[in-house]
Amino acid sequence: MKSEKSIRNKYYGLINYYRVEAEFFIKMLLRLFGMSQITIGKRVYYLPGGYYIKRMIRHEEIHVLQQFETGLLMFMIMYFFWYVKGLFIFRSHAKAYRAIPYEAEAYANSRNQFYIGDRKPFAHFTFNNLRQNTKE
Repeated sequence: MKSEKSIRNKYYGLINYYRVEAEFFIKMLLRLFGMSQITIGKRVYYLPGGYYIKRMIRHEEIHVLQQFETGLLMFMIMYFFWYVKGLFIFRSHAKAYRAIPYEAEAYANSRNQFYIGDRKPFAHFTFNNLRQNTKE
């Protein structure tokens, strides 16, 4: 079985990490939605002192791959569409956010150290959580 490091070596050129200090817009976006990191293209922005462990790095790496295969603009459009649809269905930011197929895939597989190497293209389409029953 391949190691996590050998699987990731082919993706290292795609991902760059940036500590958010001076970028006003990024910092505002992170704080507005209560996030500690965000992925835009191949750049992962994170707040100083944010929740930043291997699992969350994997989560953001999955987003980089999603954006790479769908294109940044289409990723942003679909992400916003699914978020608004989730808000309409669930009437809750937290539930709408977790129901976005991109997020559902990233959260479901962030603990699997081999997922990035085993991931099939457009895997996020198998994580459509917007059809769930809204009653608890």
